[in-house]
Amino acid sequence: MRHKLSLVVVLFYLVCGGVLQGNELPAVTLVEGKNEVFISVVNDGTIPIKSLDAIVNAEDLPSGIKFIKTARFLDVPEKSREKFVLEILVKDGLHDMTFQLPILLRDADGREWTFTALATIEDVHPKTFKLLQNEPNPFNPSTTIRYELASRDAKPTTLTIFNVMGQKVRTLVNEPQIMGSYAVRWDGRDDRGQKLSSGLYIYRLRSGNNISTRKMMFIE
Repeated sequence: MRHKLSLVVVLFYLVCGGVLQGNELPAVTLVEGKNEVFISVVNDGTIPIKSLDAIVNAEDLPSGIKFIKTARFLDVPEKSREKFVLEILVKDGLHDMTFQLPILLRDADGREWTFTALATIEDVHPKTFKLLQNEPNPFNPSTTIRYELASRDAKPTTLTIFNVMGQKVRTLVNEPQIMGSYAVRWDGRDDRGQKLSSGLYIYRLRSGNNISTRKMMFIE
């Protein structure tokens, strides 16, 4: 009886994904930290696939890249689908580099399937200090303020709201923060929990020596 095997490899990373076509994986993007890889194996035949293994040789990976296999062997019964869960760990500080990621699948009968992905490590951290416009604006009853910090070292950071008279009415953030993207919700209340009146308000972000301000409208 003819044994039919089809392999569908789906990569789910932190920021992107792709589907296997032929013997080549699509170009994929990795980021610092853990990147999860799901290899889905579809057995359309009538013979079970036994002890399928997924292998990535450490010597094929650049320094700072580590492969972790969370499932040793995989049995795929006939007319069914199973999947591996793999992990690719990227050391902090690695970015803006491209390398080949070969994945070898081997079953108990010694049959092998090899696939190669073109992997790119991107730096997804913000590269500039930026205070974004709140959304929604105008708002009622609440709005979200987003901002980006670019310093790898923790800097004293404050996000403060003022009325049009220049009086501080609310401090939303007051702590050291490192590079990253942040989102803070404001409910239109002051530091005492009192509901503020409709009108124009100014919010100011300060981190280290960087300062940025924007305006927003609160309506009842």
